[in-house]
Amino acid sequence: MMTRTLWTGRVESYNLRFGKFNYSRLADIAAAISHSDKLQCQQVLEKLHVYKRLRLSLGLLKNQMEMHKIQKLELETYDKTALIEKFRVRIYANEVELPHYVLQVIEEEMKKLQLLEGSSWGFNVTQRYLDDLIGY
Repeated sequence: MMTRTLWTGRVESYNLRFGKFNYSRLADIAAAISHSDKLQCQQVLEKLHVYKRLRLSLGLLKNQMEMHKIQKLELETYDKTALIEKFRVRIYANEVELPHYVLQVIEEEMKKLQLLEGSSWGFNVTQRYLDDLIGY
C-alpha cells in the first residue's frame, strides 16, 4: 500500500511538471519507478516506438515485482526457520522429558508451520498450539 502511495505521488508530480498525459511519458515514469539500473532505463528512453517502449517498461516493473516477492519469501523463510529453531531449543531446554507421541505431534506441527503463510490465521494458531505443547 505504501508503494502505491509513493507511485501515485510520483505520477502526480510528473504530471504537474510535464503536463498532459501520454503513453510515452507513462513508459518513462514506469522505468523510473522500477528501480532498474541506468542502462535499463536508458534502453527504454532509446525506444522510439511507443508500444515497444511500454513493453520494455512493463518488463522492468515485472522484474522488480518478482524481486520483491523473492525477498519477501526469503525473509519469511528465515523467520520461520528461526522460530522453529527457538521451539527446538525450548524442547531440549525443557526440564521435563516429553513423551515420544507428544514429540511426534510437535514435529508434525513444526512441518505444518513451515508450509503456512506467515501472515495467515493458521500460522498463528499453529504457533500458539506449539507454545502450549512445549510450555513456556
